[in-house]
Amino acid sequence: MSQRGWDWSQVTPEEALVWTIPDGGVVTAFQYLKVALGLGTTANSETYSRLRVLDLGCGLGRHTCHFALQGCQVWAMDIMEQAVSATTNLLQTRTGTVSATEAENLRLATGRVSCGRMTELPYGDAFFDLVICFNVVYHARRLEIEKALSEILRVTKPGGFVFITFLSKLDWNKPFSDPVIEPNTIVKQTGPEAGVPHFFSTRQDIDQLMTGFRLVYVEYREDLLTLQGQPDHGSHYRVLARKP
Repeated sequence: MSQRGWDWSQVTPEEALVWTIPDGGVVTAFQYLKVALGLGTTANSETYSRLRVLDLGCGLGRHTCHFALQGCQVWAMDIMEQAVSATTNLLQTRTGTVSATEAENLRLATGRVSCGRMTELPYGDAFFDLVICFNVVYHARRLEIEKALSEILRVTKPGGFVFITFLSKLDWNKPFSDPVIEPNTIVKQTGPEAGVPHFFSTRQDIDQLMTGFRLVYVEYREDLLTLQGQPDHGSHYRVLARKP
């Protein structure tokens, strides 16, 4: 089964609001990077202009836009063309609402949004200071996840950080109507995630999958969203890790 992302056309504007605000864990990951590099938390955007960030699985573009406004060099990728278009449109729209410096950063980021697969990253080795992969990497079979994490490790600089989320196996016991295609993996049949694999991880799986990284923290979190007018509960592990 090939990789596939969300069909955002099936998400209402009201439901999509939650994906327009930068996630707190992503913001925290940037704080860790700044402290690790000795930049402090009050430096200006010019200081951050040498930092390279990858928003892998950019969705509607909230994190791409956030890091561009911080002054970082940002690249964004998604497997779905509609997500690439949404991210590009968001960057272009925000250009008219910010300062000239911020607008230039948004313009530069617009040219770095592309469609592609997380298992085949078109970037050089040790290229990024920070890689964000938020609610993305588990949309695949385990072997594909292992390949994607190998690619993320490759493109991250030594000393760089990655922030990744995994679906928790603690959610596995709820009654699924979706078919199981291999151990710990289902494929959603309806809604915006129709045809999208979902791999559920244990805490031990994370240690195995993140081989090559040093784990900074692993946090368990439960979320309740609304999709197509129905409550949608999910539990995730949020992982911040650093490449030695």
